[in-house]
Amino acid sequence: MAYKLVVAPRAESDLDEAAKYIAETLLAPDAARGLVSRILGAIGKLADFPLTGSVVRFRFIPDFEVRRLVVDEFLVFYRVDESEQTVSVLRIRYGRTDYFKNLDMGGD
Repeated sequence: MAYKLVVAPRAESDLDEAAKYIAETLLAPDAARGLVSRILGAIGKLADFPLTGSVVRFRFIPDFEVRRLVVDEFLVFYRVDESEQTVSVLRIRYGRTDYFKNLDMGGD
């Protein structure tokens, strides 16, 4: 049975910002479209394979389990709720930055 996918507005914004940067600053609109397609495809697969990503442990909140899926140079952070059969995508961050410093998993 497929899980329900929920993408937080913050994650949508992360993806929009990444695509805009690649398309407008790097002048590579085709690359931006390809990246968005690959990330959305990977997120879509989480409905059937929610435990695909590796678990990320936060020492300051040990009971908060987040998973991380790598797509190209980007990281998709998400939570799985087994009881609700839901995958919640929280953030999408560029992996070559100090993403933990400003990660904010609020899912607003």
